[in-house]
Amino acid sequence: MRPGVFEGTIRSSELKLSASQTTCRLCQKAAKLTNSHIIPEFVFKPLYDKKHRFRSAQLAEREWDWEQKGYREPLLCENCEQKISVWESYVSKHFFNKPLPTPVSQGHSKAIILTGLDYQKLKLFLLSILWRAGVAAHDFYEHVQLGRLHEERLRQMLLSENPGLAEEYACFICTLNLDGARFLDFFVEPTPTRLKSHRCYRFVFSGFVFYCYVTSPPLPDSTRRLTLQPNGKLTIAETEVAEHPFLRDTFNRAKDAFASQSWD
Repeated sequence: MRPGVFEGTIRSSELKLSASQTTCRLCQKAAKLTNSHIIPEFVFKPLYDKKHRFRSAQLAEREWDWEQKGYREPLLCENCEQKISVWESYVSKHFFNKPLPTPVSQGHSKAIILTGLDYQKLKLFLLSILWRAGVAAHDFYEHVQLGRLHEERLRQMLLSENPGLAEEYACFICTLNLDGARFLDFFVEPTPTRLKSHRCYRFVFSGFVFYCYVTSPPLPDSTRRLTLQPNGKLTIAETEVAEHPFLRDTFNRAKDAFASQSWD
């Protein structure tokens, strides 16, 4: 499988236009909207080839197209875009572009222990991706169906810069490895799942699987110890692609499709 260009699964690139595109989805004020990323641009960097392109595909049909930039749509006003960019800048610098500590053994598994994180900025970054995916019109995010109640709660939290308690829209993260090495260039559409009856959404990018709960506490003890904590502690479980059935199947289909593709 060729690194740096695989994007994952995507269907139509057509956006559904509506009157709401003259209104910022976050502050709900009439404004000129920016062409906003749902997932920040720095996430796409490992996917680009030397011509600043990546492949997008509907894997079921083996149809491949070149894309020049990550997916965007008119969503936020300039002020709200700047608000979110503060969280994105922090996370890019202090999480994605910073060497991770050596994993430590925890029973039969390994985990990376991070301390000193800015809980507010990291949690709001994760919640902003969940909310943006939920309100986006692009088909890539069609499986993120938050409903009006959660959309509005998350909007208010983002607008007031309130990350909530640890178990309020709890977030935890796993590394995504392929044969022991971080799998940076694997990016698939977000999907819902249930973990021990609790509903959550999975986001896969930059060598991580991000889980965001959309449920009421209490969470299981095994999950609670992994969730981002207000004291800045985060325990990241080390996992392989093969441990995630939904990713294993996608990866195998992509590997077969890529073997027959031309990269010119």
